[in-house]
Amino acid sequence: MNLSLSRARRGFTLIELLVVIAIIAILIGLLLPAVQKVREAAARMSSQNNLKQIGIAMHTHNDAQGYLPYNGNTSVGATNAYPNLADPNNYPGSWGFMILPYVEQDNWYRGQTTGAAGAGPVPSGARLVTFKTFNCPGRGRPNLATTGATNGAMTDYAINLQINVPPAVGSASGGYGAPNGRKTIQGLSDGSSNTILAGHKYVNRNDYSRSSGDGWDEVLIVSNGGSGRGGIVYRPDTANSGPNNDWGGPFPGGGGFLFGDGQVRTISYSVNATTFTYLLHPADGQVIPDF
Repeated sequence: MNLSLSRARRGFTLIELLVVIAIIAILIGLLLPAVQKVREAAARMSSQNNLKQIGIAMHTHNDAQGYLPYNGNTSVGATNAYPNLADPNNYPGSWGFMILPYVEQDNWYRGQTTGAAGAGPVPSGARLVTFKTFNCPGRGRPNLATTGATNGAMTDYAINLQINVPPAVGSASGGYGAPNGRKTIQGLSDGSSNTILAGHKYVNRNDYSRSSGDGWDEVLIVSNGGSGRGGIVYRPDTANSGPNNDWGGPFPGGGGFLFGDGQVRTISYSVNATTFTYLLHPADGQVIPDF
């Protein structure tokens, strides 16, 4: 019998097998955080691209209509009323609805004709779609409300409601519910690079899976709190606080914000509160420190 051949066919010992399993476990433990970081980086990059596209659309609206999109003239109808294309310059629809033609959604936009201000689109089922541009992959929400006060596409981003009628510095109410001030990019007296146009809104983590359009998460095309933020509080998404008028974000470190000059920047959650307030107000005359 060939003893050398017999030894060559010997299998793993139990100890050797356990060592291999331990090494594999260690490698997996090292790999998973790296994969998670790559996914997070990809989601953040995709979200920044969304805000960039929103910025291009807002600038295009500014050039085509002569003013920035705003969050609807609430004197025409309730703040959760749907738009009326018969009077596009004086309807209660949101900024998100106004820029749909500039994010390759013109057909859907023009299919929402109504007979009177505040009336729902016809047919109502036509509004039950989502728009990728307004969805942050870092949250992974379905972003479609089929129940609640309003139905339709939801949004992870909000317009800065301070743009229309800037209140006194430090006010928490902002320009919420104010009529259109016909503000332009050129009319941002503090400078377009110093003024936030839009950014991540705060969303309770428990609401990521919600399908109800109400509270501070109404659908994109209406001018209520779901599509705008007038507050000055900025904090990361948590599961400890309900919907409110705050800014936030799903990513560790900070959320994305679109500035008037088109740049998209990540602002740290630890940013000085006064500095953040200055960035929201377009005409307070304050010098913006480094942030």
